[in-house]
Amino acid sequence: MANTDNILPINLKTPHDVQREIAGRFKARRLALNLTQEGLAARSGVSWSSLKRFERTGLIALDSLLENCSRSGLPG
Repeated sequence: MANTDNILPINLKTPHDVQREIAGRFKARRLALNLTQEGLAARSGVSWSSLKRFERTGLIALDSLLENCSRSGLPG
C-alpha cells in the first residue's frame, strides 16, 4: 500500500462553481465602481438581460464577458 501522507489534497471546483465565482467577483467589482447593471450594459454594449443573467447564473458568452471587462474598466 502506498504512503499518501505527503500528498497534498486537491480541491477541484466544478465548472458551475467557477462560473459562479467569476460572476460574484464581477458583480462585487461593478458595485465597488458604483455601476448599475443598466449603466454597465450601456457602457459595454452587452444587453442588460445578458448581464443580469450572468450575475445570477454565471452564464455568459466569452466575447460578451470580455466586452464588459474591456469597456467598463472592471479588471483590476
